[in-house]
Amino acid sequence: MTLAISAVSISNMALVKLGQEPISSLSQDTKNARLCNAVFEMCRNEVLEGHPWYFATKTVELASVAVADPNGEFQYVYQLPADFLKIIYVDDWKQTFEIRDGYLMCDEEPVKLKYLFENSNPGTWSYSFAQCLSWRVAAEISYAVTTSNTVATTMIAGFDMSLKSARYNDSHKRSPEGPIADSFIDVRY
Repeated sequence: MTLAISAVSISNMALVKLGQEPISSLSQDTKNARLCNAVFEMCRNEVLEGHPWYFATKTVELASVAVADPNGEFQYVYQLPADFLKIIYVDDWKQTFEIRDGYLMCDEEPVKLKYLFENSNPGTWSYSFAQCLSWRVAAEISYAVTTSNTVATTMIAGFDMSLKSARYNDSHKRSPEGPIADSFIDVRY
């Protein structure tokens, strides 16, 4: 049987870590539900940005929206995807680029981009990511729930340990990336 991962189940894992009663919904009119609801998306995106999770990566080829950067630094301007969080890599690793106001500026065309996206579908997340996120939510709300610095410190330590484990588990869900080859490296072999 597969257990369903949801924002509520992750919030409840966080509340259990804090010795609190579970909630039935993030919109429930209780202090704990309001706290979880207030921090959940920010914590989710923070944890997503911390690692190239297999379930939160996309590769796209961007089309330029302008021929030149208004500041005159780059030749091309590209609109970043609406769900963009962070660049993992640009196809041509020698390419110089800058992100500004939701746009990617560079001197190459086209641009193939692998990026982390704001994956808000808990059904696609791994169990270890969900556990890690629950520690992060617990760390964020711990002082408001318990008024204890000791508990807050414990939740942060739990998050750090869980993040290491989740990253390790995630890294084994795809083949390792090889070295980037170019003419300089190729002549050495």
